Amino acid sequence: MPKPTVPVISTSLTSDPELVRGAIAHLLKGLDPLDLLQEEASIFELVVAEVINNVIEHAYANKPGGKIDILASPGPRGINCRITDQGAEMPDGKPPVGLLHDLDCDTADLPEGGFGWFLIGDLAKDLRYTRRDDGNHLSFRMAIGGF
Repeated sequence: MPKPTVPVISTSLTSDPELVRGAIAHLLKGLDPLDLLQEEASIFELVVAEVINNVIEHAYANKPGGKIDILASPGPRGINCRITDQGAEMPDGKPPVGLLHDLDCDTADLPEGGFGWFLIGDLAKDLRYTRRDDGNHLSFRMAIGGF
C-alpha cells in the first residue's frame, strides 16, 4: 500500500519558550496522515524542540520577538526538516559537536545541560547548517514514518 501524500507542513513562532509546544503540536497534526508510531512522534518532537529551544536560548539570547520558521516535508527517506531564524550565527559557523558527558560521577557533579546537540546529532540524519542572508538555516532528516 503506498504511503499517503502529505504536503509540506510549516509554522512560525517568535522566540518565546511558551510557544514551542504549540508549534510542534501543529507540525505533528500535519503529519497525522503518516500514522507515526508514538515513539516516532516522540523522537520528532524531541529533536525539533531541542533545535528550537537552542535557537531561542542562543541565537536570540532569550530575547523575545525573534522569528523562527519551521518546515517539515515527508520524503522517500523520512521527514525532512528545515528551521530558519535571523539570530546570531553559530560559533565557528557550525553546529556544536554533541558529545555525551561522562555520567560516572557524583550526582552533585552531573551537568545541568549540554545534552541537546548530542541528542540532535544522534537522532537526526543529514544535519546541515549554513549562514546566509543574515540568517541561520538548519536542515536535517528524521528517518521515521515507516520509510
